[in-house]
Amino acid sequence: MSAPPEVFDFKDYKSYLNARLDHPLAGGRGARSRLSQAMRCQTAYTAQVLRGSAELSNEQAEAANQFLGHTEEEGDFLLLLVQRQRAGTPSLRTRLDRQLEKIRERRAHLAA
Repeated sequence: MSAPPEVFDFKDYKSYLNARLDHPLAGGRGARSRLSQAMRCQTAYTAQVLRGSAELSNEQAEAANQFLGHTEEEGDFLLLLVQRQRAGTPSLRTRLDRQLEKIRERRAHLAA
């Protein structure tokens, strides 16, 4: 069976969370409910986030990091994805895109 998806492969935190929670080795039955509990929010709100009509707060994203057992680098990346999604101006989104790309490039360089 393949490994769970990595956060670095995603440009959108909602796509990542859905893929991660749907993966049999990383999520499994009841994963969304357990994530909701970890983030201290209602499962209906988590469903709204994962379907696209609501956004996570930074605090909820940090709770998701802990729930998912992210490393420091994975956690930083997820928080940047959340901030990017919540950004209210194109210039802020561009700044966050550059930060995300730097992390991806550094990881690609280390893997080579």
